[in-house]
Amino acid sequence: MMGSRGSSGWWVGAFALALTLLLVTNPAHARNVPGSVSAVQSRIDQAVAASLIDTTVTAARRAALFESCESFLKDEDPATKALRNPCEWGVSVGGGARYIEGSPDGFEFDFTSGFGNVAVAHKLTPTTTIVVALIAEGGSGDLDYNDGTLENIGVGGLAGAIFKLNDVLDFSVLGGGEWLNYETTRSSGTYSGEYDAVRYIVDTNLRGTYDAAAFFVEYGAGLRFIKQDNDNYTEYSHGDSFASVPDSGFTVLTGIGDLKLGTRMPGFVPYVEGTGYVNIIDDTDFAASFGGLTPEDQTAYGRLGVGADIDVLTGKLSLRTGAFADGDGFQGADGGFQFAKAF
Repeated sequence: MMGSRGSSGWWVGAFALALTLLLVTNPAHARNVPGSVSAVQSRIDQAVAASLIDTTVTAARRAALFESCESFLKDEDPATKALRNPCEWGVSVGGGARYIEGSPDGFEFDFTSGFGNVAVAHKLTPTTTIVVALIAEGGSGDLDYNDGTLENIGVGGLAGAIFKLNDVLDFSVLGGGEWLNYETTRSSGTYSGEYDAVRYIVDTNLRGTYDAAAFFVEYGAGLRFIKQDNDNYTEYSHGDSFASVPDSGFTVLTGIGDLKLGTRMPGFVPYVEGTGYVNIIDDTDFAASFGGLTPEDQTAYGRLGVGADIDVLTGKLSLRTGAFADGDGFQGADGGFQFAKAF
């Protein structure tokens, strides 16, 4: 009898151990753990930030360079009789949307975000303009790998300056931050959590223009630094505390190069554009362990798009849309508008 019970106990223990090992090493289970949202959140945040900051930098340049300004006789300098450029202020308002999808190492997700910005510029000297911009974003998406969701909202600001180096080159530097709030679920809503985050941004950009009789080329290169810190949070299940999730975040330094080719027509400027992004530094701190699975870093990706600038209401309306891709193929798309006016 003792031998029979001992043998039965051994088999029960072995079965429990095997079941535990199976759950731990099973890829589906490893992707559905407390804090598993962090497996793709950094990729989502970097993608949305790329579109948001790109449009904000464009808004700042639109507001600062006063391309739609004209000189008027009433602004003649009495001493020199020279015409003075009347534009000392500029404003740009815009918004857009970004769709992201991917499946790095099986962590499949999709996310859609809307964003907006308002930029105000003031010319200090003929070559130096200061810029202040407000930014906002909000989005939601599905995390297929853990049967979950992710939603966020964010508001922030950027400030900096744009320097006109000569007739064809200008250099901009903008820096600021953003506060964000996230809500996430997994296992079809069985588990949920909410946390805040702070994002720090520095963007530098050198741009130039080449004008020919039938076309123009704009070219640019820059560096962008983003650091985001996500707070720790408590995951709840049916109203009860289930697990404590540690803080997480990422630090990324991205090199950016872009090229725009267009033609100038009366009141209408169509163009095509291409942008390349290369992450020089990409350091992600995850809030969970995924049983040996490691979500892949996105080292390099690109955007190909089209757009047009249209003269409207003594200002300039810009419309643009494009698609993103990396070595794994299509990664999403974006689109937006910008209206700028100088006065």
